[in-house]
Parts: sequence; C-alpha cells; structure tokens
Amino acid sequence: MHAEKYAEARKKAKCRFPIARIKKIMQIDDEIGKVSTFAPIVISHAIELFLISLLKAMEEEANGKCAKKIILAHLEACVEKDPKLEFIKGLLQRK
Repeated sequence: MHAEKYAEARKKAKCRFPIARIKKIMQIDDEIGKVSTFAPIVISHAIELFLISLLKAMEEEANGKCAKKIILAHLEACVEKDPKLEFIKGLLQRK
C-alpha cells in the first residue's frame, strides 16, 4: 500500500532530479535517521524552484549588460546583490 502511494506521488510530481540520489545525500548526515518517502520529492521540487529563481536573476543580470550568454560573472554579480545567496560565495572563490 505504501509503495503504491509513493509510485503515485512520484508520477504526479514529475521530479527532475533523481530521488534515490537525493535520499542518499540526505542520509550522509549522521543526525538524519530514516527519510520519509515524500521528503526527497519535496527536496527535488525545492531544488528546481531555487535553480529557476537563480537562473532568472542571472538572466536579468545578463540582459542588463546586453550579453548573449550567461557566464560566471553574472552568477557572481547575483550572489553579491542577494544576501540569501551568500552561502555560494565560498564556492566562487578563485584560486
């Protein structure tokens, strides 16, 4: 019965990211025990919404500079402008 609900939810959700991989990543943390079957689906949608929002901001940045392509500089500008994206700064540090 539980597997049927999961399969039905998965079909309705149409996740774009692999649910099994998300579940494995979640379980890497020692503090997390069992993961509900719907948690990875919700996380998948959250990732999708985050990326849509980030790409829209990058597109606006590129359009503002009359660029035809989105490049790393546009991401860096978005991260500087939006305090919610501060966690990305560490990933953008150049060596």
